[in-house]
Amino acid sequence: MIHKYKLNGYNIVLDVNSGGVHVVDDITYDILDNVEPPFEENCPE
Repeated sequence: MIHKYKLNGYNIVLDVNSGGVHVVDDITYDILDNVEPPFEENCPE
C-alpha cells in the first residue's frame, strides 16, 4: 500500500509496507493513480 501527497512543492510517496519515503517527479506521481495489483512476478519483455 502507498500513500501519496504534495508537501511544499514536493511529490511525496510513502510505501507503507517497506517504510520507504520517496520524492518523485510529476509524471510518476500521476501514473501511480493508475497502478493496481496484482503485479506480474517478472517484468514483461
